[in-house]
Amino acid sequence: MVRVSATSSAGVGRDGHPVRESRPPGSDIVVRRGLSEAVVDLEAVAHNTRVLSAHARGAVMAVVKADGFGHGAVEVARTALAHGADWLGVASSAEALTLRGAGISAPVPSWIHLPDEDHTEALALGVDLSVGSLAHLEGVAACAAAAGTVAVVHLKVDTGLHRNGVCPAHWPRLVEAAAALEERGLVRVRGVWSHLIHPDDPGHPATADQVRVFEAAAERARAAGLRPDLLHLANSAAALAAPRTHYDLVRAGAALYGIEPVRGRTFGLRPAMTLSGRVVTSRTVAAGEGVSYGHDHTTTEPTALALVPLGYADGLPLAASGRAAVHIGGARWRVAGRIAMDQCVVDTGEDRIAVGEEVVAFGPGSRGEPTAAEWAGWAGTTPHEILTGVGTRVPRRYLPARPAAAPAGAGPRLRVAVLFGGPGGEHDVSCASAAAIVNHLDRSRYALRPIRITTDGRWVAGPADLPRGHIPRGGPHRPDGRRPGERVGQRAARAACPGRRGRGPARPARAVR
Repeated sequence: MVRVSATSSAGVGRDGHPVRESRPPGSDIVVRRGLSEAVVDLEAVAHNTRVLSAHARGAVMAVVKADGFGHGAVEVARTALAHGADWLGVASSAEALTLRGAGISAPVPSWIHLPDEDHTEALALGVDLSVGSLAHLEGVAACAAAAGTVAVVHLKVDTGLHRNGVCPAHWPRLVEAAAALEERGLVRVRGVWSHLIHPDDPGHPATADQVRVFEAAAERARAAGLRPDLLHLANSAAALAAPRTHYDLVRAGAALYGIEPVRGRTFGLRPAMTLSGRVVTSRTVAAGEGVSYGHDHTTTEPTALALVPLGYADGLPLAASGRAAVHIGGARWRVAGRIAMDQCVVDTGEDRIAVGEEVVAFGPGSRGEPTAAEWAGWAGTTPHEILTGVGTRVPRRYLPARPAAAPAGAGPRLRVAVLFGGPGGEHDVSCASAAAIVNHLDRSRYALRPIRITTDGRWVAGPADLPRGHIPRGGPHRPDGRRPGERVGQRAARAACPGRRGRGPARPARAVR
């Protein structure tokens, strides 16, 4: 952010506080500055999406719940979709409807509901629904029946987190009920999913146990007659460091916003939010004076104190009191005493800071300012809580992302749909043919949309990374990806068309412009 000196009067901001209008010299752009602001760098979101897409073996879901971790769900969603994400994910139907209301039509499931919740509007707008119990499944089916439509659902199995989802003992009953409702035309099971126990340690031994439970649940769903298009288990950390968990879709939340999700490792992610305020008063006090509520902090010498209009309602947690620091004028200064709801006091030593000076609470760290991860350490919490704690009275300002890169001189890319698969004995040939076609497409000229025809004749999207596809999920394989005894082309066929049953006539691959 640029500090500017030429000012004029203004009005009030979204937080109800006065806003200053600033005009940089020689510029026609007016910058309106209030007591505080959160600057969201959408280019950082775009970069992080590209990093995730490069690691993912399937499609990428950008999780934009909690108003995009406090960054703005609509703005983050549009950016992520433009730079490699295929899906969006939210916690509630209300969040999904906000996206639809903004004109965003990408597939989006929501996963926390009451069993008797009214899903009529969500179903009408094409929102997928997660089902974590038989009661929830019956409730969704009832809404579908009342609305005269088909509910698209993702069945959640509890693989050990014990928070949401159906436990393995009750899973057979759920998938059999779902299959019966599919027969009646009330639901369609698009996905089977679960959640990892150790969000920052995908290599934990418990993850392997979860994978076994998850794959057994998926197989039991198929045995019941269900044909889910998507299996998804991986969170941000697993998307970057545990390819065994990728399946058809990875769900990226924290990493999208620049939080390094794997303990002890970095992947070049860029924090997207900078939270700042401005000094509203500055004073000097003598040694031995108490500061803020309870006088938890006492000055040891004469010192200058700057009042900053950021408190725990704005993202600075009370628990960080006595340990946190902020960045003013090129240096870090300690927060003195207890953080209040609306403000905190900063001890600036012998330097009396001018009123109006910018105070950076956290940002990417590139200028020496603290990061959200540091604030999380001071407060004994996670960066997720810091980011989502930035209250709504703090105005958001967005720095745009650059358009998705295209080669110099390239015009708009031609959209190409590649159809392959089908319920046939030549299914492998069709899939390998599709992979070969796509492998020779010039991606600078063509925008690819692979469409797989399942063994039961349904048309579904994917996989998003064709022809690379998925590395075999189990067992030894050759350097070229083939399993022992496998013919050339069969590996590509498996990647393009997982779960082949090999029944009926095959459909040759076709490229459709």
